[in-house]
Amino acid sequence: MHPSPDGPPPLRLWGVPEWQGAGGAALLFSAERRCQLLAVLALAGGAWVERDFLAGLLWPERSSADARRNLRKVVHDTHALAGLQGLEARAHALRWVVHSDVAAFRAQRDTEAGRAAALAWRRGPPLQGLDDPRNGAFTDWLQAERTRLEAAWRDTALAHARAQAAPGDRADVARRLLDIDPLDEAAVTLLLQAEAAQGRLAELRAEYQRYARRLAEELGVEPAAALRALVHGAAAPTAPAAPSPDAPGAAAAPPAAGAASTPDDGFVGRRAELAALQALWDEPGLRSVTLMGPGGVGKSRLAQQLLPRLAARFPGARHWVELQDLRTPGEALARIAQALGAAPSDTVDAIPLLARALPAAPCLLVLDNAEHLTPLAAPLQRLLQAAPQLALLLTSRQRLPWPDDTLRHAVHPLPGLAVPDADSRDLEAASSYDAVRLFERCAQAVQRDFQLARHLDAVLSIVEAVGGLPLAITLAARWVRLLPPEQVAQDLRGSIDLLERDPAAAEPLARPEHASLRAVLDGTWALLAPQERAALMALSVFEGGFTTAAARAVAGCSMPMLSSLVDKSLLAVDEQGRFGLHPVVATDAAARLSAPVAGDGGADTAQAAVAALRLRHAEHYARWLEGLSPLLRTAKGRLALAVSEEEANVRAAWRRAITAGRHDLVAVMVQALRWFFEVRGRLLEGGAELRLALQHPVPAGEPGWAPRALARTRHAVAMLCYRAGELAQAHELAQAAVAPAQACGEHAAAAGCLNVLGNIAASSGDFAGARDLFQRALRLARRHGQRQEEAVVLGNLAIAEKRLGRLQLSLQHYLGALALARELGDTNATVVHLNNLGSLHRVMGDWEAAQRVLEEGLALSRQHGLTNMLPFLHLGLGLLVNQRQASAEAAASLQQALVLAQASGLHQVTQVAELELVLVEVAQGTAAAFEQAWLRLQRVARAVRQMNYATSFITELPYYLARLLVATGHRGRAAALLAACAAHPRADAERQKQAGAALQALLDAGEPRPPAADPDATLRAAIDELLLAR
Repeated sequence: MHPSPDGPPPLRLWGVPEWQGAGGAALLFSAERRCQLLAVLALAGGAWVERDFLAGLLWPERSSADARRNLRKVVHDTHALAGLQGLEARAHALRWVVHSDVAAFRAQRDTEAGRAAALAWRRGPPLQGLDDPRNGAFTDWLQAERTRLEAAWRDTALAHARAQAAPGDRADVARRLLDIDPLDEAAVTLLLQAEAAQGRLAELRAEYQRYARRLAEELGVEPAAALRALVHGAAAPTAPAAPSPDAPGAAAAPPAAGAASTPDDGFVGRRAELAALQALWDEPGLRSVTLMGPGGVGKSRLAQQLLPRLAARFPGARHWVELQDLRTPGEALARIAQALGAAPSDTVDAIPLLARALPAAPCLLVLDNAEHLTPLAAPLQRLLQAAPQLALLLTSRQRLPWPDDTLRHAVHPLPGLAVPDADSRDLEAASSYDAVRLFERCAQAVQRDFQLARHLDAVLSIVEAVGGLPLAITLAARWVRLLPPEQVAQDLRGSIDLLERDPAAAEPLARPEHASLRAVLDGTWALLAPQERAALMALSVFEGGFTTAAARAVAGCSMPMLSSLVDKSLLAVDEQGRFGLHPVVATDAAARLSAPVAGDGGADTAQAAVAALRLRHAEHYARWLEGLSPLLRTAKGRLALAVSEEEANVRAAWRRAITAGRHDLVAVMVQALRWFFEVRGRLLEGGAELRLALQHPVPAGEPGWAPRALARTRHAVAMLCYRAGELAQAHELAQAAVAPAQACGEHAAAAGCLNVLGNIAASSGDFAGARDLFQRALRLARRHGQRQEEAVVLGNLAIAEKRLGRLQLSLQHYLGALALARELGDTNATVVHLNNLGSLHRVMGDWEAAQRVLEEGLALSRQHGLTNMLPFLHLGLGLLVNQRQASAEAAASLQQALVLAQASGLHQVTQVAELELVLVEVAQGTAAAFEQAWLRLQRVARAVRQMNYATSFITELPYYLARLLVATGHRGRAAALLAACAAHPRADAERQKQAGAALQALLDAGEPRPPAADPDATLRAAIDELLLAR
């Protein structure tokens, strides 16, 4: 029976999506574009979806113009579907108003009575058949939506199960969950609890054993302690078995020759790597796989886990041969013979002997720790030729030099365990990452009451510092027995000396050197030629990776040298050809670089060499930034994108230039860095970074680059402070910079600082003073041909004239600024002026023109990656729609502006968005909305008081408070506030007009005129009372 009394909706998204139209029309979705488009629109639930988003999602490889052209064609073709209804189009957005099973699920899942019906909509995994392997952007979106829907369905099922009174009903829902995911721990817990409640203890144990076997086979872990306690009736969970130091989890000693390893309870993660390796062996003609990675990454343990999974592929035999303690290929061949049960002899050729000893069926030899026996590749090649049924799996820190022939060999690089990214730092997300799981397991092995939630930030710092290297994680975790994780994290910054084996640990080591990470790295170091050691030390100067050109310019490393280090697992290289050192390797190499060399001048010589290398690094990235300087005038979004790829190196170069006293490099870098932080919306962080250059005072009258660097830096920091709402600091910096900047010929910085001072004056309500400062800046910019600064100042002058009520003059300035920005090709300035022009059109009542220019600005921002402008543009659209009294649509834009502004530290945009959302909530007219509006006003009031009332919000906030008071029936108090707003000398002309109109409406409705009072005192008192209320 169908869960809806009205019958099935026309669109079904669970399983393979299918649409049933009127008159028998139907469409079974596939991976064609119109089906993908309809799926995206359907999941938006009838909301408008921007065309730019759709075009970029469906054709990410095309230019914006081509993608939009393709979208128009697909929309046309989709409209032509017989019986399709509800597909609507605007110039910049699309939507599909259609009832779907997902919409029905969402509507029913939130109530206990509707959950059973909601669960019945699922007819298989959602959104099947839409995959397009060639489109990574759509694939990512599709997977995210599937995950979101499945998670919502699972949460609903768990809630429904827990609400059932009968244990049998709970068990039925739990089994349905386990049919979808047999490893769902919450569902297993529900099922076992239900079986226990029914007294079915035999069934409980059988279910638990099935789950435990599957968990061991697929993940290599044991059930949670709570489940074990449930089954065994224990009063407390038992301590997990202590994993051994060889990662990725543990490590017992390698299995004896000829024995197949089985997964043990200490192994953590590597699910994807195991699946990839199993799939690799299915490729035809493959004879050997080298599992390659740095020491301590867990190659041996992963090979042990892989062996049982290859049993069907190699039924003849699977033999494990340890090579670590051997010195020559001859010794290695003798040990292989011993493993095969043959009698080795040094007087005859070993290869025919080994070939005869192998079984006839396909078989596998695992050769562990082969990195020091590179000459072994030639005889192994002969053995493979003599025994077609044989395959090899090797673990090695470096690539083996196989002779050229027809045999196929593969190398599988093994990185560290996955570490949480920036979006996965909460407990629920982070605890799903292998690196964090390994740390938690090892810490609990030595401290049973260790709680990840209490130390999450420190654990994340540790696993990041060691780059997910399992041996390092294991060694670090063991120290929580004696040190808090926060101390371990601090000790790891810049040193790996802590990463030694706890002397109290009792379990055996997989390799003797695993007692210390330093010993592992020493073993790797011994395999390197002197030139490779020198190159590795020099490369440690880089932060966050490097390009081939940078390696050559800074470290003197050629491409062959880089390739050699890659082959030894000391460098990684991505698909774009960018190289990177593992964090542990980089820390060790940097320590070796700084260490004194005996007989070579000692510590002073080593320090001088390090300083010279760091200075070359600073010079390289300063020149690189200088090469990007044309983008400062034309495409700041592209500049920010380029810098973001080299951010770690650029910031290191910036600090090294400051430390070395290279003012010329500081002067070259500062503007690019300022715009990077501003475009990315990281204002406070950028201000702190650039202030480092101001901590090294420049003596008055010093010639050369020093005063110029100081002037540029002051201007850059002042601008970031102003953007972040730190007005007092911005004013101090800008005021101090104007005269010295003019004196040393930095006229752009001088005009820019006058511009900052004008903006600060406008922020405090002194619009006449702001206009005077902008006019000074404009004259200075024009006199010295600073056309880019002229465009910026002209736009700000337009703002001042607008706030003074001189709208036509404001419009003239805006149009001039916009034309100049377009002429210069300055996309960022163009968007700024479009945003401000939209605000002016809104005030002048030309709503159509306002929407047109704001949407143009939004499109340009997205096209060029100008994330800094998105909060302003969404705010402008929200203000426009709010003025049209379309509250629901306004709320969406304002809420988006609020979120973006808070993330970027844009305090003024945050406060404006909060105040405008008050009007949305007033229009809703409910008690809950009024309460939310009151809380918003209190938040803004706190911000106003923190700025000591030196802000235009002293007149803005009471106006919105008055609007709320009118809605809640406090009309007399509202009238007094509106009268004060209309009369306050710091209120802009638009606000005075609006307050006067609202006051007149109250008077016309019979409210008595409030008595005359000091406007400033009235408004300050209202803000103070607002903070004291409730």
